[in-house]
Amino acid sequence: MSDNNTLRIAFIIDRLNTYRMLASLIAEGLNRGHFIECWHMCSDKNKQGDKGHLYPSLDKARFNEEDHPNLTLRGFDSLTGLTEAIATRNDVSHIVAMEPAETVASAMHLNQCRSSWCVIMYGQDTFRNLPAIQDKELSNTLQTIFYAYTPHLFDFGMKYVKHQAPKAAAYLNAPNVSVRFIGNAMLDPIVHNLDKVAIRKKYGIPTGKNIALYLPYGYLPAKNYKKSRSWQSAFSALHIKRIAEKAYKKDGFIIEPIARRLSKKMSLMIKVLRDPLARKWIFNGWHEPAVVDSVRQFCDKNDLFLVVKPRRKFDFSEAVYQKADLLIGDEEAQYYPSMMQELLSVSSIGISFFSWAVLEFVYQGVPIINIECMDDRQENPDKKYWHSTSEGFIYNSKGNVWNNTVPSFLKTFHKLDLQDFKIDQEQRTQYFKNFLGNPKHSAAELFYDDIEGSK
Repeated sequence: MSDNNTLRIAFIIDRLNTYRMLASLIAEGLNRGHFIECWHMCSDKNKQGDKGHLYPSLDKARFNEEDHPNLTLRGFDSLTGLTEAIATRNDVSHIVAMEPAETVASAMHLNQCRSSWCVIMYGQDTFRNLPAIQDKELSNTLQTIFYAYTPHLFDFGMKYVKHQAPKAAAYLNAPNVSVRFIGNAMLDPIVHNLDKVAIRKKYGIPTGKNIALYLPYGYLPAKNYKKSRSWQSAFSALHIKRIAEKAYKKDGFIIEPIARRLSKKMSLMIKVLRDPLARKWIFNGWHEPAVVDSVRQFCDKNDLFLVVKPRRKFDFSEAVYQKADLLIGDEEAQYYPSMMQELLSVSSIGISFFSWAVLEFVYQGVPIINIECMDDRQENPDKKYWHSTSEGFIYNSKGNVWNNTVPSFLKTFHKLDLQDFKIDQEQRTQYFKNFLGNPKHSAAELFYDDIEGSK
């Protein structure tokens, strides 16, 4: 690309897992010869809480300056420094983030900004978090481009936003805001060319052994719904023995002291016994230990190697540790490709609980079973909207995503053969159209075709 067409683009990295969505865009920009800056939010505040392990220190950046002369990594130790850069860096043509500009900087700073602001959709949370701008003063001068996956999913999200936050819906209809469709930036053709032999060696997966990839139920107590907490106790919490270390520079899982564990179990059991639904589930044995046991039987029957990949921020049942052939802790620091994408490249089938990872399974052509949860994703109307199991939605797509309730899963899954889960390519094409984007062009390609064309 000639110097006259070269752009300078800044990507805001507020946590390490931001690279999950933005890495493919950064790589494509560097390949096209653009100047790329990664602005890391390195404030001490980001080291705190359950997401401290995602602190975006510069030494953990996905790309390094030595390999990419057009790349600049810059750390900001406060939001003030970042907003000043947004307002004053007139040499930056585009600022790319996962949130609207109004949630990052004040209208005063944004009215000084000469860059175009690019919002990259990152799943349902993009729409569920839009109400955060309800009380913000919106900029009417900042040119904003909202990059969504597909028209179908965008329309679905906007129905939610219009109901929950009319002002946020108006934001997307403002004259200075445009909407473009590029697909899911997390999904990139790089995953189709991974070295499967090297991946098996990296993770210790036996040569020639097909694997089942199990994503355990992630236990995080529902905040406002007592019935959900009771169900969670019966299905998961009563069966947890170790808890994840989530703080900055912490690693792995620890086993809670037995006295604390017993005290917690007594408290959880009281919740279960007081709730009719939770009682029914615990007395019928409808819990995650039974689910993973069924998965184990299915793997033994079909000669599959059972790989479990939990997320660091969630705790999960002890039976998962006991039944897995291999448990891979994901620090959420590896992207492009991610651990998930590497594991999917050697997977024959997957099992998960209402996880948007189903998009990755379908993209990589791996059949996936979705198991319904009776937590706040059913009790909370907002979450329920995004966790529909209607035929044709994300979690229930013929020949690609097999939806199950826990009781039906426990009754049948261990009896089935791997051949019972064959991909329906025609339905997969429709799934791409509705939820993933253009199968012939990556989101990164379409993103740069768009901003280069508008220069």
